Amino acid sequence: MWSDRVHPAAATLVALVLLVCADETLATIEEFESWRFDVLETDDEYALDHLANSFPHRWEDAWKAARQAVRITMGCASYEKWETTTQVKLTKAIGRSLRFAYRFEKVDRYTFRDERNQIELGYHRPNGTFGGAWYRPNFDKDFHDIGIFAGLAIDSLQGVRLSFGFEDLTTNSWTQNNYLIPRARWKFDRFPRGWDLTGRFRLGCDGWLGMELGQLMRTEKRISPVEDREFVARTRRTLSGERAMGWIVAPRHGRLTGWLRAGGKHAEIADRPIQLDGEAAPESIDRSEWWVRPGLDVALTPALTASALTEYRERREENRTPAAVAGRYLYSAVSRIYQVGVTWRVDSWVHADFGLARNSVRVHPTDDPNWRRPHRDLIREENRAFIALEIFAAGVHFRIIEGIELDDEGYRVVGIHDKGFVQVMATF
Repeated sequence: MWSDRVHPAAATLVALVLLVCADETLATIEEFESWRFDVLETDDEYALDHLANSFPHRWEDAWKAARQAVRITMGCASYEKWETTTQVKLTKAIGRSLRFAYRFEKVDRYTFRDERNQIELGYHRPNGTFGGAWYRPNFDKDFHDIGIFAGLAIDSLQGVRLSFGFEDLTTNSWTQNNYLIPRARWKFDRFPRGWDLTGRFRLGCDGWLGMELGQLMRTEKRISPVEDREFVARTRRTLSGERAMGWIVAPRHGRLTGWLRAGGKHAEIADRPIQLDGEAAPESIDRSEWWVRPGLDVALTPALTASALTEYRERREENRTPAAVAGRYLYSAVSRIYQVGVTWRVDSWVHADFGLARNSVRVHPTDDPNWRRPHRDLIREENRAFIALEIFAAGVHFRIIEGIELDDEGYRVVGIHDKGFVQVMATF
């Protein structure tokens, strides 16, 4: 139920206002510098892999409400790579008003790689408002981040939080030093700064509205090559990016429950040689992606629920560099997913899922010399069946998904096996 202090319409209005007014929102520099399309887009199965490797939305309430929790999702993205996402959160009250919190997130995907190891100290007022500071330590002395946060906690499941941070603040102080292990180093002319904005609100008795927004503000740095034992900048890089995700779960209407998730991401990276010596060329890359995923659940019986979802995802990349054909290339890809399934509540602690999924990808050709592998087929399709088993007891959820190959693939497969995924969540 709603908190007595906040009316449902008022909370929804607050969320929408924040969504519109958040012009500058945080995401880490590592997220946008490591973001790429070339590896994943050569695989016609990746969109289905990404969907299967996402945490089930029915886990969200338990995750949000828990003060101590850990969850891991991992799955096969190719015969040589195992994508993982790990999240940990711990919270400890200090007296009546202070809170100590620890947050950890590590993402290893083809799309991007990032790691956050964060400690927080905050003050919580009786009316639900809170604020404080956070710090991210790092093995390298030149990569330390600090920031502040504030927000409103309506209850354990609802609230909004805004965070502002500075990244790599100690970088310039260490750039001139000789490193034990040679690596590229850089000096910031404009430090990475950004905002995070997250919110989650109840709609009626069983509906939800949520959002996650972030922006990396314009960053400028000079880069020195790996082989230089002293800092001698050869390249000037500017980058920026933003991302957004929102979801809504409509209140149950009879046997029907509808939901919608959508998101987008954009980044710009430009490298310019400081001295034109013939070995380096200017390069500018603009990447964007957006997706929408509606779904519908139908309660057939108390033990059986049918579900259907579809996803439309579009990626676009433009690169301007003399190394490309005509000094420019433009790449775009559109993927569509259709999935149907049935969830069987075998017992109070066991769920089983069965279903079929189909993905189609249409790719605009590219002659980019930096991409690892050229596209063999511009129109590709993948069909897959899946079986999932979920066991949960005493705050521990375990889910395993087995994919079944339905296509005659031209590459090596193990019988009818087509990718496997494992997800674990424990709340304390």
